[in-house]
Amino acid sequence: MRKFRNLQVKMSAIGYIKPFCPLFDTMRKLSQFCRIILRNTRAAKRIDAQQRFRHTVKKGNIMATADTHSTARLEDVAALANVSLATASKALHGKPRVSEDTRERVMEAARQLNYSPNKLAQSLASGRSGTIGLVTSDLQGRFSTPILIGAENELRAQSTSVLLANARGDDALERSHVEKLLSLKVDGLLIVQRETNPRPSLGRDWGVPLVYVYGPSTDINDCSVTCDNVDAGRMAVNHLISCGRNRIAIIGGDETYTASTDRTKGALEALAEVGLEPAGPIRYGRWDENWGRAATRLLLDQGVKFDAVACQSDQLARGCIDALKSQHLRIPEDVAVIGHDNWDVLTKSSRPPLTSIDNETELIGRKAARYLMDAINGQPHHARNTFLPPHPTRIHLTVRLIPSLPVSSERAP
Repeated sequence: MRKFRNLQVKMSAIGYIKPFCPLFDTMRKLSQFCRIILRNTRAAKRIDAQQRFRHTVKKGNIMATADTHSTARLEDVAALANVSLATASKALHGKPRVSEDTRERVMEAARQLNYSPNKLAQSLASGRSGTIGLVTSDLQGRFSTPILIGAENELRAQSTSVLLANARGDDALERSHVEKLLSLKVDGLLIVQRETNPRPSLGRDWGVPLVYVYGPSTDINDCSVTCDNVDAGRMAVNHLISCGRNRIAIIGGDETYTASTDRTKGALEALAEVGLEPAGPIRYGRWDENWGRAATRLLLDQGVKFDAVACQSDQLARGCIDALKSQHLRIPEDVAVIGHDNWDVLTKSSRPPLTSIDNETELIGRKAARYLMDAINGQPHHARNTFLPPHPTRIHLTVRLIPSLPVSSERAP
């Protein structure tokens, strides 16, 4: 009986609420309608804000930042740079037939608008991954590091990512890294050496372009970018001659390195041009301060008359200066000294500061990356060995108030 009463109560409750169901249903529908209205209003405001943003951009009156809620498009970049869509696209992707002025204007507009290309869409459209592989034989080397920095800076400016692999001087590991990077669908490869000695080619059957950096390929049909050590040797001697020195000794590095023999060749050419011979014999040894000291002592012990020394690395020059000072000779008043490699650790700490030749290794990295992107874009530089000349950079006083000249060595070039 009690159960029956409970059932009656429940049925009564349902019967009591039932008349209000249409009202609840109406309220529910009204709530849904309000939510739809609110959502549409917000969307309309967002679209209006985007349109006003683009309108303002076209007038050139806004610089977008990371806080800008609207997403900049390629059209916005082109409008701000006052170029066509096609030109903006070419400039942003490093393609040819765009002037440097236009390219810079487009890049600046992209920076202002915080424009970020849709990598996935680009990859699908072009069949490219937007990445390149970089295989180095020495990740922490004196010359490899600035090359890597230069290459990365150039590629980043072209919105290209870099996958880095360290072969540690192992030919088998280098080939393994190349194969692995290709399996990751890189668009091209930079092969960086720790020295300027020519190296065997990896061949051209990889399906993507390769550019050899610092250490040129022995195959003349490959593209290589390295430094001009002959010109570096010539520049060092010409610098000493311009300081009024005419009895110039030469201290060489390891003769098995082409950097050493090339620098000697350039130095001898510069001496011959003014009718001079080197002071004393040219001796070769290790690329370190100990050999610099030993070679200088040999010159002094043998009574060689010299008023300048061209050392083929900054380590050699530091050792040379130590040996000269031990004999109470003044630098540069009695003997002028010049080095190669522009290694800041040595040139700045030397007393007096050391004048040195800089082979512009960072520029080598940039140029190699540019050549690789050209090849990826259908304009290869095959059968081309590019020798970048050294370049004067700073003033040091080891050679009497003359601008220093550039380059460096740890293992030597």
